[in-house]
Amino acid sequence: MSKRKKAPSGNPANRGLSFVDRSIARDFERWLAASDASLCDPQTAVRARGHLFALVKRSGLDILEPSDVADIADMLLDLGPSATGMVDLFHDYVHFRLETSRDPRWAQAHDELEDVLSGDSGITAMLEAIITDAETRDPATTTDALARTKVIAAVTTLLDWVGTSRPITDTGALRLSDIEPAAAALGIRAAGVRTLPTSGDLRGQTVIADGVTYVQSMWHLEPLAAWWRALLDTDVLELTASRVRPGRASQEWRTEPTPPLDVASELAALVVADTVLGDLPPNPSAWDASLFRVRVTHALAALMPDAVEAPAPRTEIDELFVPRVEREWQMLAELGLAEPIRNHPATRFIVPDTLRGVFATGLLTALAEGAELFGDVDNSTDLDDVDTDAEGNPFADPALRARMAELGVIHKPGMAAELMAELAPLLAEDGIDLENGIAPDLDTLNAALARATERRNLERFTPVGDDRSRAITVLRLTADALNTDNLDLARALIESVPPDPEPGSTMPAVSHVIGAGLGALDTWSKHAGRHYLRTRMPHLSTHADAAAEDILRRAAHGRAFDALSQLIGRYRGKLVLEATAVAVAAGVHALADADGTDTQSALARYLTSEQ
Repeated sequence: MSKRKKAPSGNPANRGLSFVDRSIARDFERWLAASDASLCDPQTAVRARGHLFALVKRSGLDILEPSDVADIADMLLDLGPSATGMVDLFHDYVHFRLETSRDPRWAQAHDELEDVLSGDSGITAMLEAIITDAETRDPATTTDALARTKVIAAVTTLLDWVGTSRPITDTGALRLSDIEPAAAALGIRAAGVRTLPTSGDLRGQTVIADGVTYVQSMWHLEPLAAWWRALLDTDVLELTASRVRPGRASQEWRTEPTPPLDVASELAALVVADTVLGDLPPNPSAWDASLFRVRVTHALAALMPDAVEAPAPRTEIDELFVPRVEREWQMLAELGLAEPIRNHPATRFIVPDTLRGVFATGLLTALAEGAELFGDVDNSTDLDDVDTDAEGNPFADPALRARMAELGVIHKPGMAAELMAELAPLLAEDGIDLENGIAPDLDTLNAALARATERRNLERFTPVGDDRSRAITVLRLTADALNTDNLDLARALIESVPPDPEPGSTMPAVSHVIGAGLGALDTWSKHAGRHYLRTRMPHLSTHADAAAEDILRRAAHGRAFDALSQLIGRYRGKLVLEATAVAVAAGVHALADADGTDTQSALARYLTSEQ
């Protein structure tokens, strides 16, 4: 007997929205009904509002964030004339936030929106068009296609194996002995070992021998690591301090005959995004940029084989990465997210037609994160100003530059050169002098670059003197604002922190605040570590709160600062800043609980520049 689906409750337009989203949505509907200046018919707007919120969420933007307003407007305009009503509705929404929110940034957001609407917009966003086209198809077709992929079909198998819970390592990974059964769910023969075999095919940090991939950490087995992160991000799994267990989204997966479409689509898209991004460090080198470029070019060709020409002649650096990227595409094919194709001038793999919307969502997510690492989102910048003739420039490919231009992603020329100049003295400690051609093989060089980047990050994230005092001041003020539910002040304080040190500025840089915050949490762990895991978590945003919980789990063992590269690699800089502020505020609560006092007393005692 087939199981009946539980009848959904509440307003259908609110499904899939968070509690905060739903609250804002209801207030917006009341504002529309009472407004005389609305650009949309109130009854029509109520029906369209749910689609607007869902569309923005799927694009990776945040409708509650004023700084995303211009990007949301560009995204809607790129949908063409059919989205005119949606643009008007979003215009109404910004007026609603301007009138009802105490956040002063909505005034600037409104001005930016007016600039976008009055400007010459309408750039065709090919990925958004693919996503929109996919929405018009029968959902059952997409669900069926997803159910045939290993990343979706294997979820039930993994949940059955996890049971009520399984132990994990301090980094949130599976133990070595558990890698084999978890990988087997994906059809991968792998084993976790303390020492890699001395014979076999060495690929980075793995060794393949007799058809088995041997790794010293789950994070080194790329398909399993990408799947694991996606399962956590979609709440199919969740972590405690020492165990993994089924998450909130797992219930529907267990009780329904088919996987839930929304969660399955997001999970598959995140696997795609993770594969395109790879394990990029927070401060990528020219090598990382070249690898990202090759990955994106291959992804565009596989998604749009008849619209994208074969990649332009590559640099020698690019050629080094082609075999690696093609192995990654073979992995995607084995997972069911791509298909091999013969005798095509642009690509060896294509994305199945039924999965193009899901794949485009993942690629769009990867480009958005890549923009944060490699360039600015700035539609006012002309790509013609970028030097594309410099030898080894990873963004010189015309096809990739055209796609990036359409998405508003602008490369920062000279960034890689500046970074390599900073890393040169650190590389010299390993006997590497790239300027004079003294360099080992690629794997050894990448390992040296990773060590140099880690040492550079340690210096950047360890503030001293006035930088530390200013960082502590920001953390004190933000912790106090969060613990007294003054979200407007907390957000304003966080937004005021510049991304990089500014000469003569009285504000600390993002790296200073993050480093000081994580260091303080590790120091406090000796006194309050056990309280971290059950302390009251102040609210800033859904994503910041979740990342803060991750930080507190690590800080409970005194390892938050040591996990800096992992945190930034997973959440990116701005979110780590927000999460650090939330975690510090929660840490003050934990200290107050440990001392049997109030948060103000704990704040005054523990969060000082002398600590």
